[in-house]
Amino acid sequence: MTDSDLGALPHDHPTAEAPSSSPPGRPPGLPLAWRAPLLAYAVTLGVGVVLGVLTIVALAGGDGPAEAQEVSDAAEGVLALLAIPFQLTAMALGGRIGFDNEAFSVSLMAPPLLLTATYAVVLARSAAAAESRSPSRTRQDRALTSGAAALGTALVVAVVTRAMALRADGESFHALSVSLVVGTLFLTFVADLVGRELRSVGLPALARTWAAAALAWFSHVGLWLVVSLPLLFVLAWTQEGFRTALSLPLWWPTGGLWTYVMGHLSGIGTSGFYSYAWSGGGVLAPLALLLGAVVATTFASLVWHLRSRRTSAELAVPGSWVQLPAAFAVGGVLVTMVSMVSVGGGAFGVSGSLTVMPAAWTCVLLGLWGLAAEALSRTVAPRLVEVLPSSFVARLRGSVAPAEPDEVATPDPMTPEQARKVRRIALVVGAGLAVLAAVPLTVSAISSAFYSPEKAAQTYVDAVAAGDMGAVAEALPDSGDFSPLLLTEEIYEAATERPTGYEVGEVTILGDSAMVEVEATGGVGGDSYLSLEKGGKKFGLFQEWEVAEGLTSTLNVSTDGVEELTVNGVSVEAPSGGYPTFVVLPGTYSVDLYAGNEWLDGAASEVAVPLGAYASADTTTPGPSDAFTERVDEEIGAWLEECMASTEPEPDGCPQSVYAFGDVRNLSWELSEPPVVDYEYFEPTFPMTLYASEGVATATYEVDESYGFGPKQWTEETEESTLDFTIEVDVAGDSLDVTPETY
Repeated sequence: MTDSDLGALPHDHPTAEAPSSSPPGRPPGLPLAWRAPLLAYAVTLGVGVVLGVLTIVALAGGDGPAEAQEVSDAAEGVLALLAIPFQLTAMALGGRIGFDNEAFSVSLMAPPLLLTATYAVVLARSAAAAESRSPSRTRQDRALTSGAAALGTALVVAVVTRAMALRADGESFHALSVSLVVGTLFLTFVADLVGRELRSVGLPALARTWAAAALAWFSHVGLWLVVSLPLLFVLAWTQEGFRTALSLPLWWPTGGLWTYVMGHLSGIGTSGFYSYAWSGGGVLAPLALLLGAVVATTFASLVWHLRSRRTSAELAVPGSWVQLPAAFAVGGVLVTMVSMVSVGGGAFGVSGSLTVMPAAWTCVLLGLWGLAAEALSRTVAPRLVEVLPSSFVARLRGSVAPAEPDEVATPDPMTPEQARKVRRIALVVGAGLAVLAAVPLTVSAISSAFYSPEKAAQTYVDAVAAGDMGAVAEALPDSGDFSPLLLTEEIYEAATERPTGYEVGEVTILGDSAMVEVEATGGVGGDSYLSLEKGGKKFGLFQEWEVAEGLTSTLNVSTDGVEELTVNGVSVEAPSGGYPTFVVLPGTYSVDLYAGNEWLDGAASEVAVPLGAYASADTTTPGPSDAFTERVDEEIGAWLEECMASTEPEPDGCPQSVYAFGDVRNLSWELSEPPVVDYEYFEPTFPMTLYASEGVATATYEVDESYGFGPKQWTEETEESTLDFTIEVDVAGDSLDVTPETY
């Protein structure tokens, strides 16, 4: 295989020059070695301008992910239009874009492969043209020229990339990194040298023997990428929005290669966690990818059959089965290397990175697909050549001269009867394939309509909206830290500001589990996630999904010293521990810790609990109820009545006393001022001690002032006594035990 633009020049080619008269030891093309890579860099920047504009449009439209907000803020204004192409081109050459400061750092390595391919192709062709104008004397001269070009280009690219950094709020985003320098050196040297070698001497003999196999694999992956472009555009448009779809050229090659890997039964992921074509749980996507792999492999087998032009003797050699699988395996290694995406970062001295790439065994699987292509090239491809348009076949065959008919392994011509038999077999096989395709498509359609995670989530939220506590109880979080005592229909029906409905949002499927965004509409609102997991299969075909952790909110209530509380008018036994967290559905709840307590009186707390929120009841310290104070006053009154009936100056067990010297007669007590019970520092725990003061009792009595000398002289006296005492209060069953005690 040769290329009219990159092949070796004949000696009489009009552009061929006489041997260079440059000084001995210096390659002829060395002084102008910078032209080809800088031209390639300029062309790549031009393409980068287009991709940069599309990126800014995508980020500014609101369809981009939240993580891109800082980059979006930096990408404002005319300077961003100038800076982004330089950063994208640097990423295409292997740079890792990011920023860092004293607190943290973040970086991304995701080469825009369209720009990488642009740079490599333009550089190879430009270097070939430069080699045509100034032919090198030896391969060593060409290598020195390419090396000088690589060194100069790496320096220029590094300086320009740093100077054209994106800047915002004192921070700069740029792709200058060690990987940029190494990548620029490697890619520039290889592309420049390949271009010069192809122009000077053409493909080496060893490369020519592998050219057809390499072309077969390139046609295999190329067909896939071409077909994936419009499909990915439509998917991005319908699922993420038109603006995101506009950025497709930026990530299409990597995304296309990832679908290529998954379509050929390998996985994409990191650290042992891989996603496969069938990981989403549907049937249509893996079937379409597998069908695409079969079509691409058949096309590659056709190209291989036409380009290799092997004879029957060559096909009979067992080693003839090795070359195409080996080319496919090497292609798998290449795909794995160029399609990796790495995200790194660090904070507070701790750093790490995450690399998403095709699985390590991708090359092995592609080698097996290459073996399948080899088999198809010997069986199906010769038949396809007979039925395909001759112009199409000629285009695939390229400039390879047809071999003699007796040298080429061609099938014997079919008789009319054989042709009719082949058509009948093809009809039966086609009908069978149609049935086989219809069955999974039907299963996929039914699964999407009735057994998808969205359907399971919608069924659940409808039950929640209807107040079905059975459905809620079956999907409570598996944690002993949450109490389900408030999940009753009676309590929830009495709640106010309940959501009027729930909307199911984005669904993220991760293997056997799924996360579903749910937003509450009306009432207290809020949003949360449903956790689903795969259940059994209905009729052995339809994958069912079950809610593992449902929609809940939490309400914390301090119940220290409380045995019973009232929520929305319903009495609930207080859990032990004093600080329970209750699982509730969204709404506003009235919490009263003492509504069922005859002796304590506390204000109810109105608590709004949105979906997914953590709320606390603002309960106040209660005071004594009217029944409490009446009972205390009753006991104090009865006690004082007994004390006032005493005729002693210091009655035992009573709070009053007077000191009378000498003989006393006719003593009586009168309650002048009733004592006041202090409830200001009321502690709502039993047993409790209260304090009474400010009471006054008046004693009236006659005292003998003769003091034992002569006849008795009785004189009436009046004396006041303060009443200060304590009251011990405790609950005894349904009654209150009140005991006044003197100091």
